[in-house]
Amino acid sequence: MGAGVCDLCHVNPKFVDGGKTYPYCGKACASRAKARGAQVQGHAAPSGGCAVPGCPKAPFVDATGKAGLYCGRSHAELAKNACLVCHKAPRHGHYPWCGKTCGAKAESQATPLLKVPKGHVMFQDVEAQFKTSWKLPLCSPPEVKYIYKIVWSPSSRANYDKYRASVEARGNFTAKGLSAGNECRRWHGTVRECHVGEPGHDQLCGSPTCRLCTIMKTSFHLSTAGKNFALLRFGPGIYTSSDSATSNGYSRNTQTSPVKALLLNKVVVGKCHKNPTFNPLLKAAPAGYDSVVAPAILFAGGDELIVYDDDATLRSSRLLDTLSFMGSATCDFCHSKPKFVQGGKTHPYCGKTCAGKAKVKGGVHPSQAGGCAIPGCPKAPFVDATGKTSLYCGVAHRELAKNACLMCRKAPRNGHHPWCGRTCGAKAESQATLLLEVTNVHATFKDVEAQFKASWRNPSSPPPEVKYIYKIVESATSRASYDKYRASVEARGNFAAKGRSAGNECRRWHGTVRECHVGEPGHDQLCGSGTCRLCTIMKTSFNLSAAGKNYATLRFGAGIYTSSTSATSNGYSRNTQASPVKALLLNKVVVGRCLKDGTSNTGLTAAPAGYDSVVATANTWGGDDELIVYSNDSVRPSYLVMYAA
Repeated sequence: MGAGVCDLCHVNPKFVDGGKTYPYCGKACASRAKARGAQVQGHAAPSGGCAVPGCPKAPFVDATGKAGLYCGRSHAELAKNACLVCHKAPRHGHYPWCGKTCGAKAESQATPLLKVPKGHVMFQDVEAQFKTSWKLPLCSPPEVKYIYKIVWSPSSRANYDKYRASVEARGNFTAKGLSAGNECRRWHGTVRECHVGEPGHDQLCGSPTCRLCTIMKTSFHLSTAGKNFALLRFGPGIYTSSDSATSNGYSRNTQTSPVKALLLNKVVVGKCHKNPTFNPLLKAAPAGYDSVVAPAILFAGGDELIVYDDDATLRSSRLLDTLSFMGSATCDFCHSKPKFVQGGKTHPYCGKTCAGKAKVKGGVHPSQAGGCAIPGCPKAPFVDATGKTSLYCGVAHRELAKNACLMCRKAPRNGHHPWCGRTCGAKAESQATLLLEVTNVHATFKDVEAQFKASWRNPSSPPPEVKYIYKIVESATSRASYDKYRASVEARGNFAAKGRSAGNECRRWHGTVRECHVGEPGHDQLCGSGTCRLCTIMKTSFNLSAAGKNYATLRFGAGIYTSSTSATSNGYSRNTQASPVKALLLNKVVVGRCLKDGTSNTGLTAAPAGYDSVVATANTWGGDDELIVYSNDSVRPSYLVMYAA
C-alpha cells in the first residue's frame, strides 16, 4: 500500500530501521495485523501452526524450505470454501456458513462484517462480477482489495424473504427458469465517512450521516431517497446498477483513504419496466410492474435499476476497490509513487522532482528562489515579528497578487479583463487554447468560487470545496465569432438599454465527461483524445453536431444545454479515470430573449420564433433550470473549475 503510513492503522508512519521500511508502525499494529490475518489471504497461521483454526499440525514445508499456510492439501482446499464463521468446516451449499449453529451465531451479532479471504470462492465470485460488470472501456477495473460478507439480522432477512415470496407468487419466475422473485445482484455506491472495511476497521461507525454504515446497519430506506441529489430521474426509489463503474461514480470518501467502497446487494427485481419515460415524480413502479430500469442507452451511462419498497433490497457483500492515487501513502503531486520516507518522517512528495513541480503549481505562487512571489521582484519576502515568512515583499505586492494580470502576473488587470493590456492579451491568445491557473488569493478565484457555492442550491448536500480554477483562453477568431453573434442579438433586443449586459450575456455551468487528468496539479495541457468531451469543448467550444450523442432524448431538441445551478451541472460531470476531483465549465452564454417554461419539444433545432433561447425552469421538470441555445457562437467556455469529488 506504499511506503508512507502503517498498513493497519493508516495513521502513524511505518517503522524505519537501518534504511528498511517495515509494513507497520510498531509491534502493537504488527500483532493486531497477524491476529486479523491482514498479512495472508486467509487466516494467519496461529503460533506457527496450520491456518485452519484448531488444527495442531505444523504448516507444510516444500523442497525449497518455503512454509505454507496449511498443514497439507486437504486444509488448503478447505480454506477456499470454508465457513466464514468457524473456518473449520466447508460451507453448506451456497450459504456462507457450515450449518445452523454458525449461522445463528453470526446473526446474533448482526450487523457484523465477516472478512472473506482472497483465496475463498466467494471472494473470487464477487471479484469476477465486479470486473466483468465494469463497463467503462476507457478505464480498466481497479484491483479488488478486500471483501466482507454483511450478516443481516433475522428480522431483516425475514422481511426480505416475505417480500420476495409475494413477488414470486405474482410473477411465477422460477417456472420461467429465473430465480425466486427474479432476484439479482446489483451494485450501489454511496458516501463513506469512516475507515470501515480497511485493515483493522471491521466495525461500523456510529455516525448517523455515514450513509455506508447506515445502510449496512438498517438496509436501504425510501425515506432517505433524494437527500443527496436535487433530482431523481425516476422518483424517490432505491437505485442500483448492474454496472460497477456506474456505481463507482456515486462512491465517495469524506476522509483520505487508499480505497473506495461499493455494496453488492440482493434485489428483488420482479417484473421490470424497461426503457421508461423520464418521470421524477414516480413513487412506485408503473401498474403491473415491480421495478423500473433505465438502460445504458437512455442516459449514456450504465443501467440503473429502481425499486420502490424497503424490503426489495438487501445489502449482501461489501467490496472495496483500490484507488491508490487517493491514498495518503502516495505522492501528493503525482499520486502514483510512494511518499519519500527518511528517518521515520514521511514527506508529502515522492522526491525532489514532484516537490519542485508542486512548488511551481501551488495555489498561491511561492516565492521564487527565496524571493518575492511576484515575477521579477528581487526583494526578499516580508518576515513578521513571529518569524513567519510571507510570500510577498510587502503590502503592495500582496495586494497586487489579488488582482494581477493572469499572463505576466506583474501588473494589475485592466478592468474586468484577465490581462493588464493588449500585449499580454495577444500573447495569451497566440497560445490558444491555453489554461492559465488562477491563484486562490486572486479576485477572479473568489468570484468564480462564490458563484459555484451560491448556485449549488441543493439543501441536502453542501457545495464541495473548490480546489483549482483555470482561465480558458480562446483563439482570436473564436472570440470574434462570439462577439459578432452577441452584437447581432443585442441589435435585435437592445438589452443594454434595459440595464442588462450586451446580448443579455450570462454565466452558466456545464458538466461533461473528462477522460484525462486535465485540471489536476501538473496537468494543465489539454489531452489529445477525440472522445474527451471536456478537452474537446475547451479546444473548439461547443458544437451542435455533437448534441444528443450522449443522450437518447433531449427534452428541448438538439441544442447546447447549460444551467444556472452548479449542482445540476455536477450531475452531468463524470470522470472515466480515477480522480479526487471533478470538473465543471463556467461559460459565457448569449441568452438574448428567452422563452421560459417552454413545453417539452424534442424536435426543436432552434428557439421558437421571436426568441433566442429556451429555459426549462425548476417547476417544469422538478429539478433546477436548464438553459438551451441553438447556435455554436452563442456560448464559449470561460473557466475550468475543479472541485472535490
